[in-house]
Amino acid sequence: VPFEDVVQNHELIVSWVEARENERQRNIAWRKLKVDELVMKKKNPDMVDYLPNGEQIIPPPITLI
Repeated sequence: VPFEDVVQNHELIVSWVEARENERQRNIAWRKLKVDELVMKKKNPDMVDYLPNGEQIIPPPITLI
């Protein structure tokens, strides 16, 4: 399966996990939840900015007055 298809096809990933865990006769509800979380984080990553040298830009903390 091409990598692009895997990244864009959440159901494919879930089906692989389900098949493997059913083989092992495990309860997979929590694994499905973790896969959902990982896929959503990849699809909607936290905003991260980097300097041209590759260093991550960490914004200063916000202070409330």
